[in-house]
Amino acid sequence: MRRPAAVLLLLFATPAVAAAGPIEACRAAHRDDPAAHVRCLEDALRGATGPTAESGRAAPDGPDAPLPEAVPTGLGAEQVFKERQQRQAARGPVQVHIVSATYNARGLGTFRLADGQLWRETTVSPERHRLKPDTEYTGRIEPGRVVGYRLFVDGVNRMKTVERVE
Repeated sequence: MRRPAAVLLLLFATPAVAAAGPIEACRAAHRDDPAAHVRCLEDALRGATGPTAESGRAAPDGPDAPLPEAVPTGLGAEQVFKERQQRQAARGPVQVHIVSATYNARGLGTFRLADGQLWRETTVSPERHRLKPDTEYTGRIEPGRVVGYRLFVDGVNRMKTVERVE
């Protein structure tokens, strides 16, 4: 009597592993071969429809192809999505012309650009690293590696972290 119950349990457990997700499916299929396990996971992330990990070949777009960004869901997803949109809009560095620089009492600079944009520092600049208010500068603004933006002014050794105000 015990044997049929064990077989029945095994039959119902196998689809549950496959339905649990690609990580569990890859783990179950390639338990003894770490390289095939990694290929299986990479194919699952790419959503590959071409050659499978079992064949040992890379997906059609190659092993160095960028992985698609996951679609955010759940609490705070709209903020993640908005941040991605902003970062995609300003992917690379943008050349700027600073027409005025002012500093408040705390040492945070505000920079007016020739096109009317207004940028403000997010970290305090020591007095010796501040831009002169009566001088025009050229430089570039580019997205930071994690968040925010960086202002690189030509002829100034220090980078400034900034955010757009207007």
